[in-house]
Amino acid sequence: MPIPEHYQPKHWFQTPEPCCRPGYTGYLPEYGPKRLYQFGETYGQMTHNLMKSHPVAGLRMGNIVDFNKELQEKLEEEALVWKHEVTSENNRFRAKMVPGYTGFVPRRGFLFGKVYDEECKQAVALIEKQKLIKENASQ
Repeated sequence: MPIPEHYQPKHWFQTPEPCCRPGYTGYLPEYGPKRLYQFGETYGQMTHNLMKSHPVAGLRMGNIVDFNKELQEKLEEEALVWKHEVTSENNRFRAKMVPGYTGFVPRRGFLFGKVYDEECKQAVALIEKQKLIKENASQ
């Protein structure tokens, strides 16, 4: 069964929708004793697999799945910084930058009004976004 367009994940690091956030204690269709002790999937992936076969339930529970825009941007930024840490050979730019680093941080020159650590995270996230855009354009 093809996944409808509005259920496609918005970003590469997100669990596809519809899904429930961890900690949701309400009703889920087809979630009973057989699925209670299911291993090998995260809660989000398991609820996505349950709800994608029930499009009505998935649409009805959409308000449980929605993230506000600020949280979405923060999650994306954290994931991009983490990706940079894991894949980059340059270990100077990490999630927790040391205050007082006097070297050059690319893309930080135009970021103002935040703590040094937050500015560096945002700059590294911008670098990774540009890399992703460049990779997607070349494909």
